[in-house]
Amino acid sequence: MNLKRFSVFLVVVMLLISNVVYGKEPVQLTMESAIELGLKQNQSVIDAQRNFEDAKQSLLEKEGDPTTLIVALTQARNNLAYAQAQYNYVKLQVTQTVRSNYLAVLEAQNQLNLAKKQLEVASENLKAVKTRRSLGNATDADVLQAENNVVSAQNAVTSAEANLKSATDKLLLSIGLDTSTPVVLTEPTFKEVKVDIEALKKQAQSNLPTVVQAKNSYELAKLQYDLANNEYTPQSQIRSAQLSLMSAQDSLKQVLDNLDLSINTAYQNVINALNQVRLQEKNLALARKNLEIDNARLKVGSITKLQLMSTESSLLSAENNYKSSVYSYMKALDALSVALGVKVF
Repeated sequence: MNLKRFSVFLVVVMLLISNVVYGKEPVQLTMESAIELGLKQNQSVIDAQRNFEDAKQSLLEKEGDPTTLIVALTQARNNLAYAQAQYNYVKLQVTQTVRSNYLAVLEAQNQLNLAKKQLEVASENLKAVKTRRSLGNATDADVLQAENNVVSAQNAVTSAEANLKSATDKLLLSIGLDTSTPVVLTEPTFKEVKVDIEALKKQAQSNLPTVVQAKNSYELAKLQYDLANNEYTPQSQIRSAQLSLMSAQDSLKQVLDNLDLSINTAYQNVINALNQVRLQEKNLALARKNLEIDNARLKVGSITKLQLMSTESSLLSAENNYKSSVYSYMKALDALSVALGVKVF
């Protein structure tokens, strides 16, 4: 962990301690600091790091022992390469999980805000319908329908609050904090990530555990065949080593073919998600323009306050749709990272 990341982690922990002990303000989390906490306490990351360190030590011991034969040395080198890839891959998976949980909390918060706004509109509409009913311009059925709409909106708020609590608990558990810890999350800003997919595909062959493992098996099988392929080895053993080599080669090819397909699919999902961000950005701009127009119309008496509130609700919905598209884009990038075994952003 570099100094900057350690500083972020330390600040968050200090805030947490002060909150628990002294009952001060909620812990302020950014997506980056939440991921840092998740990586710090996740048991899978800890275990993978231990395995990596153990593989390094084992290789040093094999290299330092003059009696170590080539097969054992190759296996030790392969074990280290796999442990390194597995360690990095687990970190990618934990990053994906924490980011997804973080974004789920923001999504739930956005939906709660929208539900509250819609309740406000439904309540105002009920007042308007009752007023019209008192003037003989609405029926009892109209009032009953408006009341039902308010109840429905209240239920939506209650459901959104429960979803927010559940999402928050899930996030807190994934970063090692108690579910009673009050937190405030910072909204991430959208930034398009330039992806050189062909270059990343090449990196995947050195970083993805499944590929590293298949390559290791092939290299070991080739070594064993090369060692056996001489006049001092029985033909049956040579044939057996050759069959093992062919099998390892076929397995490696299959892994690489599947890798190419999964990467292409994940990359296409990133492109689709980015296109949705651009679309929702335009819808948001339109919703803002509609609110600007309706504010002007309200001033000259062309629409009512209730109509303006409805336009405000539409804007909030458009904002939520835009944020959701950004969240989906980030999650698609994480899925691409996992498919590649390489951090994309």
